[in-house]
Amino acid sequence: MSDYRKSDYAINRNRTGIIYRFAKSIVEIDLHDFLQSSPELTEQDFRYWKQISDEMYLEEKRANWRESNRNICLQCTLKDAALMVQSAEESYIQGLEEDKINARRKKQLSFAKQAINSLSTIQRRRYILHVVHQLSYREIARIEGVSPQSVHRSVQEAKVKIRTTLEKQNKNNETG
Repeated sequence: MSDYRKSDYAINRNRTGIIYRFAKSIVEIDLHDFLQSSPELTEQDFRYWKQISDEMYLEEKRANWRESNRNICLQCTLKDAALMVQSAEESYIQGLEEDKINARRKKQLSFAKQAINSLSTIQRRRYILHVVHQLSYREIARIEGVSPQSVHRSVQEAKVKIRTTLEKQNKNNETG
């Protein structure tokens, strides 16, 4: 037989014979052995005893599970949960860090908005259609009735303008 490290129920259930586990050994009795040892019994009797064996192992497995799960200390569990709660200092520090991150995000969004507002109307529209809505240069050109090269040039100029505006704002932010 293969892996006996499984539970008695799993071993018995997955085998065709009846499994007996002793302190130092495991014995499997298959149909042939069963009929040889008791000639008066039939294959139906073997299936009956196999079913009884499966049920006994299953009930033992369930009883062991109930017993092991019943012995969990509720107070210990509550103590562990209490240890997982942040202290007031940790919560305060985390809040400060989150405030710093949010302030930085707001400043970055403000810079991005200023950079996009520095574009001409046509550049802004084409940039947003290309970057945000992910339209190709040809699709934008078809919508606006212009050449794809014109749209490409406009979007590239917008990217350069945005990059230089953001770089200026970052330099001003660092010095100020």
